[in-house]
Amino acid sequence: MEKRKLTVEDFQKMKKINEPVAAVVLYENWMARQAEKAKIDWILVGDSVNMAIYGEKSTATNPPTMDCMLKHADAVRRGAPDTFIIGDMPEGSYGCSLNDMARGVYNAKDFIYEAHCDAIKLEGGIKMASQVEAIVKNDVLVMGHIGLTPQTIPEDKWGTVYGETAKEAIALLADAKALEKAGAFAILLEKVAEECAGIITQELKIPVFSIGAGRYCDGQLLLSCDILGSFDLFKIKFVKRYITTDLLRYIVDINHADMHIGFSELSKMCFDSYKHNVKYLHFPEEKHVYKMKPGEFEKLQFYVNSI
Repeated sequence: MEKRKLTVEDFQKMKKINEPVAAVVLYENWMARQAEKAKIDWILVGDSVNMAIYGEKSTATNPPTMDCMLKHADAVRRGAPDTFIIGDMPEGSYGCSLNDMARGVYNAKDFIYEAHCDAIKLEGGIKMASQVEAIVKNDVLVMGHIGLTPQTIPEDKWGTVYGETAKEAIALLADAKALEKAGAFAILLEKVAEECAGIITQELKIPVFSIGAGRYCDGQLLLSCDILGSFDLFKIKFVKRYITTDLLRYIVDINHADMHIGFSELSKMCFDSYKHNVKYLHFPEEKHVYKMKPGEFEKLQFYVNSI
């Protein structure tokens, strides 16, 4: 039976039955084909394309244009027609003012009607709730994104871990609840202390996904270029590379036997391994997670129990 595209209702059900969701960020048609073959649960066409593909320093100072994002999203859709795909709204394509919000609605619709995405993602918490609500009211599914928000963070703050203290965690929880109330179908937490992420996941009815937010979320997200080790300009603690020495030895043996495996097949094997790791709770491991500062989790628990 052919793979059926997952829906928001499927993600809700997976949250209820504690089935972890495995998702990837990618930008290319050929890689989308391999992700779909591996039955990855959803794909984000990320604005990190400007760093991973085009060599820009950041998504804040050098964001991709909407035209660039739509072109990549369309290519990914053609490669993965039966996978839930989310388009990443780039910096400058949405905002808090009335004019910015109107532009945000227009651009969100472009991801749906021009690039055939299933949903969009945008960054920001309480301040962005009105933009989320406006887009949702125009029948576009929205994923929120809080914690580390690459579109707005200064370069000297990339090392920051979010939710390390009870005060920071309470603010993140407020952001998450505001996005949920505004109609977001899910939240992505980036580089958040895992105890904080666990509380947010517990307190929200919608799915909460992790990219560097630990083991207690409803699913995991990694960049394909990190899974494959093709981006090596800097190392990130929460990343796991899936091209291992054992895998390469296996491929050498196969190729010697005239059963040639190319990079696309290798990528599919890595996506398979990543998905298996997520589903069976082998990723992330302790070494991949960030922790709250001593004594802060107890303060956070006290706050949550008192509201």
